[in-house]
Amino acid sequence: MKVYIRFENGRQIEATTLASKPAGEGWKAAPADFDFGKRYKLVSGKITEISTDELAATRLSETKAMATTEISMLVDNARSKYVGNSPAKQKCYELQEKAALSVLENAESPLGSLIQPLAEVRNITILEMAQLILAKAQVANQKIIWAEAMEDNYKLLIENAETLEQIDQLLVEISTTLKAEEN
Repeated sequence: MKVYIRFENGRQIEATTLASKPAGEGWKAAPADFDFGKRYKLVSGKITEISTDELAATRLSETKAMATTEISMLVDNARSKYVGNSPAKQKCYELQEKAALSVLENAESPLGSLIQPLAEVRNITILEMAQLILAKAQVANQKIIWAEAMEDNYKLLIENAETLEQIDQLLVEISTTLKAEEN
């Protein structure tokens, strides 16, 4: 039985022991000194072992990409508290803010009817409701700006991280910071 290695983009994807070469593209016969515990690459048709330094660099690069995605998800979750979990909810907040601004400019604004039901539920005037909406919108805008700055900052820190431990530390930091800000 011979060992065969399948390569994609010059990197080992899998290895198997078979009586004959598997069907499909990318399969090559393994060298005589093949070791299942090592990783290999294909360079100019020649199979060579991937060094531990190359493996570490690849792992660091892949971990950075995954961490960047995780940061985006964490920030999106934090941001959704202020902009809503859906485009419809976000649009609703925007309309409420527009109506509130209109009411504060002109107490007789026809857009007051958009926030009137909210005022009635709270048993306050439309003007008070408009002020409440704008106060909440201002806080939300500040939080959104803060979250986006955090996202940009931590993505840059991840990009410049030199070890897997630094990346783990940064992910814990941003997660803890975002959770603390929610409370």
